Amino acid sequence: MDVEKSTKIRTMKRSKPRKFSESFKRKVVSEVIEGKLSKESARRIYGIRAKSGVLNWIRKYSDSGYAISQIELTLGAMTPKEREEFEMLKRKIALLEDRLENETHRSGLYKTMIEIAETQLNIPIRKKYGAKQYKPTKSTPTK
Repeated sequence: MDVEKSTKIRTMKRSKPRKFSESFKRKVVSEVIEGKLSKESARRIYGIRAKSGVLNWIRKYSDSGYAISQIELTLGAMTPKEREEFEMLKRKIALLEDRLENETHRSGLYKTMIEIAETQLNIPIRKKYGAKQYKPTKSTPTK
């Protein structure tokens, strides 16, 4: 009995890899990039047996010729609500970057103003490190 099973297993033929046309591959890639399908659902729907076949096609047939970034692939799998939230976060990041740039310029202006006041007007503004702190004497009234 064991001999029959082992010969059965050896005689089973492996299925030949399927060949897909260039246009078919490009169609699948465009559907995944546009967010109509995820990579896995495209693989199941179109009967693509290779686990990373769709990913390899995306790398090969994307417009830039390079692998599409993970963010773009994730965007394709997002719901409309998630995309809206993602866009809102991108706008918020841009706003915060602008504010940071403004504060950096403002800080530079304050430093320049202090340097001018100290050099040209002889006004001591910056704290002198290492200077002794003021200690009230017994004759100085305390509150």
